[in-house]
Amino acid sequence: MTERVILEADGGSRGNPGPASYGALIRDADTGAVIAERGETIGVATNNVAEYSGLIAGLEAVPRAHSRRGSRGADGLRARHRAAGGSLEDQAPRHDPVGGDRT
Repeated sequence: MTERVILEADGGSRGNPGPASYGALIRDADTGAVIAERGETIGVATNNVAEYSGLIAGLEAVPRAHSRRGSRGADGLRARHRAAGGSLEDQAPRHDPVGGDRT
């Protein structure tokens, strides 16, 4: 069993919204070996939705990697903040893939 893993996740869209995709990579924290990878084209979405989708896909893959502890990384401020349990509010209504539609 892998004791610790590192989750690296990213997502993006060409335009906002626009054609979007994400990728997630899980590595053994001690050896750097790739344990699992996920990636998908998700159609037309915002950059934030693509970022969240990558983070969610990676987190869903971690249990299958048989890890007890892990750390996570994402380059999107909103995704990192949300993963830490916070929220970043803005004035425009948007779809939140973690919490549903929010107005």
